[in-house]
Amino acid sequence: MELFMSINLFCYTTFPLEVVRDKIRLISLNYPEFFERKFSIFNPTAVREDQRLIGLDHGIFAKSIFLIHLNEKISANLVIKVAEMLRNFCGKDNILVLVNNDEPI
Repeated sequence: MELFMSINLFCYTTFPLEVVRDKIRLISLNYPEFFERKFSIFNPTAVREDQRLIGLDHGIFAKSIFLIHLNEKISANLVIKVAEMLRNFCGKDNILVLVNNDEPI
């Protein structure tokens, strides 16, 4: 029996909510092959103080956070590609992507 651990990408950004909402919309529109089934992007929220500290621990002053969930375990090999897409859209200095809110990717 194979166990599959859930994979979530916690995305901390330096952008205010309205900006990150627009970026998420553009990412979803530009990459439907990823975000129609393989991954789900959840609406961003303002960071809480504990989340701001996590961002600071990794050198980013986060204003907002959103989650991307892996829906299809067969697509787990695409997680790094998704993180690269996010950095390309947001700028590498404006986003921190943590796998399961733990390891930077």
